[in-house]
Amino acid sequence: MHGRPSPWQRPSTAAELCTSEAWFDQHIDEVYPELTADGNRRLGDLVRAAGDRLPGLLPDQVTRRHDQESPPGERLQLENDQGRFLRALLRNPATAAPALRDMRAPLPESAVHARQFQASGELVLPTVTVRRMGNFAEVTLTNPMTLNAETNQLVRDLEVAVDVVTLDPASSVGVLRGAPMEHQSYAGKRVFCAGINLKHLAAGAISYLDFLIEREAGLLSKLARGLYDAESGRDVGCPWICVVDSFAIGGGMQLTLVVDHVIVVDDAWLSLPAAREGIVPGVANLRLPNRVGVALAREMILRGRRLSGAEAVQAGLADAVVCAADVDGAVALVAAALSEPGVAPNKLMLAHGIESEHEFACYLGDFAVIQAERMYARDVLSKLSSV
Repeated sequence: MHGRPSPWQRPSTAAELCTSEAWFDQHIDEVYPELTADGNRRLGDLVRAAGDRLPGLLPDQVTRRHDQESPPGERLQLENDQGRFLRALLRNPATAAPALRDMRAPLPESAVHARQFQASGELVLPTVTVRRMGNFAEVTLTNPMTLNAETNQLVRDLEVAVDVVTLDPASSVGVLRGAPMEHQSYAGKRVFCAGINLKHLAAGAISYLDFLIEREAGLLSKLARGLYDAESGRDVGCPWICVVDSFAIGGGMQLTLVVDHVIVVDDAWLSLPAAREGIVPGVANLRLPNRVGVALAREMILRGRRLSGAEAVQAGLADAVVCAADVDGAVALVAAALSEPGVAPNKLMLAHGIESEHEFACYLGDFAVIQAERMYARDVLSKLSSV
């Protein structure tokens, strides 16, 4: 409308700066189309682009770079403002739906890797390998010195691998498993995932946007809901099997909540220790109560209770417990069953009944704010300083 102020005009008073969240809520419908017109589709890119356009409300490029070079204890907690922007974006159905859909599009580099994999049946990334094994593709976490602890690199590599397997016409099923370790405590033994790398978190090397936010809306959403194909305007996906060797801690256990079949080796266990670490375990707080009931979810999330493989099966978190020697056979049998043509479309339809996208978007918006607050909380920094 002629004469209407531009949404990009910086607030001019202290009162306006103090009500940034209300400003985001009021203007997000206008801001979002302009941000995406510049080609920004991932949530992290959207937030950074908004900061460069609205330095009075969000950190701009210079501020972000300066803050990143500062020790964690001296950082300005810029994520708090970014979290409020994300909450406004994700609680507005008109902006949340396309933003989350775009997060499930293949990553820019995935097309090249997909062509390589389709030609050779193998892909080696810095922390993940992918190999076609007959009718399924095995994605192996290969960060052997850190017990497959999650880093920015591993999360990105794993999302690429999920893209590659989903796009591969010769792979009907994907399998997630951990490689044998070089770490002295588990040398030669397979480990699934130790969760977030606490040393990286303590050093400020875990990205709020590219890891903590995009992991939920990208990697985990692709496993649960499939990829979004912009050309056809449809979701595409395949069923996923997860094999838990040794343990699935934190983010490792979160992966088991979004796959279609979980096999636990008989000496392995699962846990969500994020509350003891002072942070929030992603979207597990939304998903776990629906799987195991409120009482057990509270025990696991608030008190850090570990579950053995047998307990995980009893609770509905796993489908089978097998000895290590029988894993390959168990995977082959399940993969054959999940390769039936009707499985993939039913998986995609089941996703709608398991968790509505609106419910997920609202939770993720609140998570963006709370996790931003927790990242630099004194108790968290104190615990991480001893890691």
